[in-house]
Amino acid sequence: MQTPSNVMRRKVQADEADEGYILIEKAWLAKLPAPGRPFYLTVGTTQLKTKITESEPCHCREPTHVHYRIPLPLMNPELGRTATLRVVKDDKVVLEYE
Repeated sequence: MQTPSNVMRRKVQADEADEGYILIEKAWLAKLPAPGRPFYLTVGTTQLKTKITESEPCHCREPTHVHYRIPLPLMNPELGRTATLRVVKDDKVVLEYE
């Protein structure tokens, strides 16, 4: 079954679980609100006003670059679970875990 174009899935990695964020793959940035622009993220019954942020310059591979993430204060994602982001409208995104 093919994933709908408004859905992104990824397995939660250790750094995401430890630091409380969901990494946004660069190819998926165009489908989400622009970095720095506030939007509402629905997680279960909770609505969180948030924004996509940039990491400090990263050297995990060349050239130096940044990673994009959605911070999840007080809602650290669980290591190994699959996080699913679904864009409902430009300013509304749903996060679910499997």
